[in-house]
Amino acid sequence: PEAEGDTLQLTLAKAEPNRLWRAPWKELLEEVDKVEQRLLRQEGKPRRQDVMPTQNWDEREKDGEVVITVPILTGCGLSHDDIRIGVTVDSVNIHIVGQEETPMVGGVLHGRIAPPKCTWCVRNGRTVGTRVIEDIEVHLVKDPPIRWGTGVIKTFYT
Repeated sequence: PEAEGDTLQLTLAKAEPNRLWRAPWKELLEEVDKVEQRLLRQEGKPRRQDVMPTQNWDEREKDGEVVITVPILTGCGLSHDDIRIGVTVDSVNIHIVGQEETPMVGGVLHGRIAPPKCTWCVRNGRTVGTRVIEDIEVHLVKDPPIRWGTGVIKTFYT
């Protein structure tokens, strides 16, 4: 059965060279920039190692898309608004706001994707021992929809 969760579409922001987040119209771009600057000024955002219960994440290919799943801990000071997903036609970067250089998962992909068709969501939490873990689930639509078969990421960002 499909897990319940909030689904957020990536249609609001588009990736452009030398910048992860660009809005399709000027007014929205200005608003996105204001929010980003406010979030960057906030102190105490958890780091990658504090959010991911392990440094493990999962990938799978299915029906013309690749799904990347990143487990994150709840209750560590991270809200869903602090998660950023940047995509271009040949790369992905999943990170916490202000921490683009230390992504949870990021790198150059083995194939090309169609950024306007990509989506992501945060799946409802599950209890593992005494901790509650949610999953960031990123759906990357392949373009063309051929099997990569060699893993999702060719070169990792470090």
